[in-house]
This record gives sequence, C-alpha cells and structure tokens, in this order.
Amino acid sequence: MAPAQKTIFVIASLLLLSVPNTVGYETSNYNSNILTSQMENGLWINDTININGSTTLDPTSVDWVLYDVTDPYSEWEILREGHFFTSVTPVSDDLWIWELEIGVDQVNCTCWLEIGQPNGLSKEFMHRIIFIGVGPHNPVLSPLHEASVIVDQPIDISAVGILSSGDIIDSQILATWCYAPQNACIGNSSSAELEISWDNQTGENVANIEIDPELFSMTDGAWKFTYTLQGPSLLQSPPIHLRVYVDNTDPVVSLICPEEAMEGEQVLVDGSGSSDGVWGNNLQSIWYVTDPAGYTWVESGDGSSGLLLDFEPDLSGYYTVKLDVIDTVGRMASNSVNISVSNIAPQIQLSMENSLIINPDSWQFTEGEEINLHPNIIETGRDGEVINIEWTVNDEFFSSDTNISISDIGIGTHTVKLVVTDDDGDFAEHEIVLTVNAKAESNAQDINYAAILILILVLVITLFSVRSKTASKGETNQVPKWSSKIRAEEKDKSETEKESLLWDEEEFSERNE
Repeated sequence: MAPAQKTIFVIASLLLLSVPNTVGYETSNYNSNILTSQMENGLWINDTININGSTTLDPTSVDWVLYDVTDPYSEWEILREGHFFTSVTPVSDDLWIWELEIGVDQVNCTCWLEIGQPNGLSKEFMHRIIFIGVGPHNPVLSPLHEASVIVDQPIDISAVGILSSGDIIDSQILATWCYAPQNACIGNSSSAELEISWDNQTGENVANIEIDPELFSMTDGAWKFTYTLQGPSLLQSPPIHLRVYVDNTDPVVSLICPEEAMEGEQVLVDGSGSSDGVWGNNLQSIWYVTDPAGYTWVESGDGSSGLLLDFEPDLSGYYTVKLDVIDTVGRMASNSVNISVSNIAPQIQLSMENSLIINPDSWQFTEGEEINLHPNIIETGRDGEVINIEWTVNDEFFSSDTNISISDIGIGTHTVKLVVTDDDGDFAEHEIVLTVNAKAESNAQDINYAAILILILVLVITLFSVRSKTASKGETNQVPKWSSKIRAEEKDKSETEKESLLWDEEEFSERNE
C-alpha cells in the first residue's frame, strides 16, 4: 500500500476506537524536562540509593516505588515506597531541586525505581534501572513504544537495553508470539531470536527491532508479542509485552441498490455488507454520487451507519454511486454502481373558474362571456425549472402562460389544447371543446314593456302641460266632481236644447221660402 494513500486516512481516534486498550509495560520518559535527574540507568549500588534532580511541579506531591524485577516471569515485588522527597531546595517560583535517599542494605536485585508527580489530570513519571547488591544481575529493557501497535507492513520498535556487566553488543533479543484475539494464546506459539541494531548516539543503548507480520506468519487479527533481553551471562530481562494488531488485507466493499429508479423517488444504497475481515465493518466511508449532468457530491461517515446512503435523484439518466472504505490501518477499497433513473412525465389537472370539475372535456358559454382556465401542473425533479407550457386554440398558438382567459373567439365550436413538456421531452396534454352560443334575440310579438312605459310617461307629461295652459286663461284648474243625478239632468237638458235648435232651424227655413 502506498504511504501517501495511508497517511491521508489514518486517523488516531479511529484507530483507538477499533483497538481495545491494553495495559503493559510503562514507556520510560527519562527525557522529561518536568521531572529530571542526571542519574543514569544501570548504576550499581550496594547499600544506599542517592538520587537527585529537578522538578517544575509542586514538590510536596510525589510518590516513589522501588520494584524488584530480577525474575522476568514473576510479578514485580515492591521493596520500598514513599510519598516525599528527602530534601527540596527552591530555585525559583516554579523550579525546585530535590534529593531522594533510599536505604537498600541487604537488598540484592535488579530494581526499577519509579518517581511520579501529579501534573493536572495526568501524572509525570521518571524511571531508573538500578542494580543493587552483589551480582550477577538480570539485564533490563525499557521500551520506547506504546503497549499496542497496529501494522500492515514491517515496523520498527525500540527499547533501551541495560546491563550490569558485559558488552551490550553480545546481548540478544528473544521473542515469542501467538494468536490471541482475547489476549490469551490460541494454538501454538512461535519463538525466534530477533535481528537487532544497537544505537548509542544518546548515551543509551537503544535496540531497534523490526516486526514483520509476513516473516512472523502473522495473519489478520490480534497477536500477543513478548520479547526479552538476554545478556552475555544468559540472564534475561523482565519480558516486554506488546499487543500487535495485524491488518494485511484490504477491506471488501459490497453494494446493494436498485438498478433502476424513477425521478424524484428515494433511493437507498446499502454498503453495510462491506467488511474488513476479522476487524468487522467498523470502517470509515466516503460516498461519491455523480448525476447525469456530471456534477459530483461527497458524503462521509464512520461505522455501520456511514455505510448507508439515501438520496433522491432529480434528473433522469445514469447516476454513478461510488463507495470508498478505509480500515484502521488506512487500507482502502472501492466499489461503484450505476443506477438508471427514468423520467416521470408531467401531469395536468385542469380546472375552470367557479367550477369544481377537473379536466372537463367540453364546456359551453355565451358570446361575450369570459372563461378562465387554471391548470395545476405536477412535475418531478428539476422539471419545474425547465417546464414548457403551450396553449393552442383551433391548432393556433394562443399563450405560454400558465393561466389563461378566453373571450371573443366567435360563435361556434372551438378546440383548446394545453401541452406541457418537461426537460426530457416527455409531455402531457389535455383538450377541451368550447361551444360559444349566440345571445338570445327579442321576439316581434313580445311586448316591449320598456317602450310602453316610456309612452305612458309622455302622455302624462303632455296632459299636465295642456291643463297648465288652460289654467292660465282663467279656467279653473279644479276638476268638478259631478253627482250621477246632475249628470243625468245635464244630459236631458242638452238633448232638449238640441231638439229646440233643430226646430228653430226648420222654421227659419220655411219663412224664408
């Protein structure tokens, strides 16, 4: 696997989540600038340990323990312990010089001195290997690595070797290892003398050790790795226990999804079947989705929940979905699928003003009236952004507006058609036949009540006008009310006068003859 590819995706927190925490041999921090001492490792003492140094921490808070580590295969015995420095001298507000004196008369051991001081929520430690009493003494290894490592290729670990006598070059590193997924060996153990190189540039004898999973036949999984320092006298150091997590295999990406989908529907792409072998599916995921227009977006996640992708395609055509998974050591695997997304043609729901009828096939109205058509166009995806609307009346273009009003199109039958086309060329249409009826004409035999009313008014006005002129000549404008008797007498009188007149005219004529 390429180093550049690994470094991009290896995240410390991800590694810690997938690897169980183990308790092992403490890493020496003999280079600490907070709690320090000029005393070197491997000092041979007979009766009293005298060690001094400096600290930037509160000297009233301290713990020290002297362990017997002579037997490399037994639990460390506490020989001495305490909670105070023997003496403290202040140098400044945040610097003190300390001395520690420990009586070790009658003690014979390879010992491990640990001094600790609280530092906030953590603790600062200093360790020294001390040979006490008569020899020979077992050598000691002080590891410079964590209690666990994760490997997919050969790696180097380091430890400081300390001898009471003899040349370190004549020493050996002996190792054993076994498959131990639960920190207990399963099956047979393997043993070997490791090839080492010694580095003395810092004044310490540092052993550089290579762990090669392939050379050691370490398959994927958790391994228990133990190594010791054997000196020229064949005495061995206390063992160093290292938890080795091997990941030599790329993860496998499995994708399950529909091959076809409709525009606007939810599509689930399932990558939960992806696995890293013995390490399960605790993978980091990166999803890439490329739509038919060539636009790509990225989504990422961790663990099994990050192996599911839910999205809604809004374009018709081919979508490419790619999943990258990264395991705990940065190994990556990829897989991709194509999803054919079909377009959904738009739909029309045509209604008319003041009507509850949807998509009527025909309609009638009277000449001069106005008809308003309101279509509800249902589309999917991005169709709404590129939808095309066309109204025709009698096969001639009328409007491209959504809502239209029609009037004054002439008496008779007319065909109105609405065609809606989306960006994929799919369309929907609806046709309605409009019948325009002529206005109703008046019948000649029908009574024109308006004209009669006007005539009556003219007559009334004329009558009042005549009476008004008569009154101006001295006639009374009072209308006499005659009784029926008087009316009869007047009638008789009129007839008598008429007869008398006729008689006088005849007599006058005879006389003249």
